[in-house]
Amino acid sequence: MNEHELFQEILEFTKSVYDSTIEIRKSAKPDTLTPQHYNILEIIYLHNTKSVSELCDCLDISMPNASRELKKLTELGYVKKVPHPTDKRSTMIALTDDGFNLMKNAFAEFQAVYQTRLEKLTADDHTELVKAMNLLQSHLFHQTD
Repeated sequence: MNEHELFQEILEFTKSVYDSTIEIRKSAKPDTLTPQHYNILEIIYLHNTKSVSELCDCLDISMPNASRELKKLTELGYVKKVPHPTDKRSTMIALTDDGFNLMKNAFAEFQAVYQTRLEKLTADDHTELVKAMNLLQSHLFHQTD
């Protein structure tokens, strides 16, 4: 397989992951949240806390848009500001207990979908899947070159 063919395989794999994630999110996202609200909560859930500027970078949105969305999420009781652990001039955004439980339930739905898919795997398939994910993680998705 040449480099172009390998890149096409990577694109197809990435598309499949993206499509699958969107499909599962539709059922996991509470109807009370906008997609943007859900994305913000998901990022904070996966990373524990984020600064507003980090959220802007992750979501490719402006600071005023992020501030407006965070204000709504704060009013809904899902996020709160917490002191930055090392920089006393700055704050981080964290989930409240309600926000954490909301996302915990959403990820439980993710797990249920994937659990159904994983039930079809043999023990050897499971081992190979873990090896493949580790290979992708170490060589493709977390390069810091």
